[in-house]
Amino acid sequence: MGFSTIKTTKKMALTLMCIVSVLLGLIFNYTSIVRASNNDNEAYTHRVLCLLSYNYAYPTVREEVDGIVAGFANNGNDIRYEITYESMDGKRFYTSDDIAQFEDYLEYKLSKGEKYDLIIAADDTALGFATNHRDSIFKDVPIVFMGVNSLSDAKTAALIDNVTGVAEVPDMESNYELMKSLFPHRTKITAIVDATTTGQGEFVQFMEFIDNHPEQDYQVLNTSRYSQDGIKKYLSELGENDIILYLDFLEDGEKNIYTLESASSFISEYASDVPIFRVSSANIQNGVLGGVSYSFFDAGKIAGEMGVDILSGKPVDKIDLVTDTVTNTYFEQSALDKFGIKESKLPEDAIILNRHENVITWYKENTLMANLVILIVILLIIIIVLLAAANRRNDKLINSDTLTQIPNRLFINKQIKQIASGKEPYGIIMVDLDLFKSINDTLGHIVGDEVLKELAIRLHVVAIENDSIAARIGGDEFMVLVKNASQQKCISICKQVQKIMRKPIETTKGDIPITVSMGGAVYPDDTDDSSKLFSRADKALYKTKREGRNGYCMYSEL
Repeated sequence: MGFSTIKTTKKMALTLMCIVSVLLGLIFNYTSIVRASNNDNEAYTHRVLCLLSYNYAYPTVREEVDGIVAGFANNGNDIRYEITYESMDGKRFYTSDDIAQFEDYLEYKLSKGEKYDLIIAADDTALGFATNHRDSIFKDVPIVFMGVNSLSDAKTAALIDNVTGVAEVPDMESNYELMKSLFPHRTKITAIVDATTTGQGEFVQFMEFIDNHPEQDYQVLNTSRYSQDGIKKYLSELGENDIILYLDFLEDGEKNIYTLESASSFISEYASDVPIFRVSSANIQNGVLGGVSYSFFDAGKIAGEMGVDILSGKPVDKIDLVTDTVTNTYFEQSALDKFGIKESKLPEDAIILNRHENVITWYKENTLMANLVILIVILLIIIIVLLAAANRRNDKLINSDTLTQIPNRLFINKQIKQIASGKEPYGIIMVDLDLFKSINDTLGHIVGDEVLKELAIRLHVVAIENDSIAARIGGDEFMVLVKNASQQKCISICKQVQKIMRKPIETTKGDIPITVSMGGAVYPDDTDDSSKLFSRADKALYKTKREGRNGYCMYSEL
């Protein structure tokens, strides 16, 4: 195949790649959330300070931030904004001295920059800090809050001028109905809380739920009042009638601190036969079954949308406090399997984490994207095959002799360089066709080409049998690269070449007897300088020619 065919193949591949690019664009448009872009024509960029109660590594914070960003991205008013995040890290730094240090730090930073146009306070600690400094560092700045556990605190804060937000209201009733539906024989609820601000806020909400269900048998495990061993004992004594409502567990009575992951795993390990429900979406895993969970992401999104409205000019007093439950229903597949709960028993809108998926289910849920992916994969395979074929043809053209199709000088030089770099022994046998000029002159170049082709085939056969490479290096000159060479191996190859050349070559002008002259040299026997091996083999070849051709000579015999 010529270069024109390769160019055509590459054009086809490029065309297919363009098609793939278009299809990828369709997929990204299909799967991505379309963000209303900030209008570059707006002159003013609104500055937003997002005050986080806890470290960003805390799972609820990540969900809140993602939700806030999504809320601002849903920016139908095309405002420009810039969000800055400051963490109070309240799980670790919560004393009055810690708060004072943070106040100094924030005041210093605010003194070095422009004034903020909006404050978003995430969780109770941040809201408390923002409202306590309402008349000082946050004077006249609108505040939107979210994630506040105490409904009374949220309502009180919303009464302050220029303050509104989203209260964290867990859906206890829906979880109660779900518990009774999935585990009708488990009649006793064990609520797990701690003495932190968050835990006590959730405890108040749980007790309000109990007030509405005086018939419900329950107990409360306040982890802040028990040692770690005491909590283990408490959990291990729960039985087949119990069900756990996991509200909060950040500390124990020995001041050990627990992450959401470690707390969930701890509860699951020591109450291994008891289903665990959770009323917030953070960490519905690590042994937690699931529940109708408060969604920090959705609450954050609502807070972000409130912020957009305020920056767009809507008065804060026209934006009501959100006290409705903001929830999603989550379950974790391995926990469902553990308690033998089928998906058909769950609410239709339930989100199953780590769900058992199969190809058919995934295809039905993502038909358009699946079809586009399949089409792209097919096109990519075609592109890869075409390019690979073109590369193979191109490599063959570059590294093969056009007439004989055996390796050429370029290829054999690369092989020699590679072998020589490893200091491995190798040999070179130069091969010249005797009296080739007279064949061309008397019988023509076509017959000459036929002779060269057959000579190449015979040399190739001998080379392959000896783990060597035959190459045409120009005109009637050939060469055999002998791997793992020795004097005896090279002599043996020369004798095999002589033997195979005894048979005349069939051509269009009849059978033609031929002979060849050969000269060989071996590295490192004949020279320890690989660059001189060619010249040594050439000298041996010329000796053969001087002595009447149709034979061979090794450099060591000179």
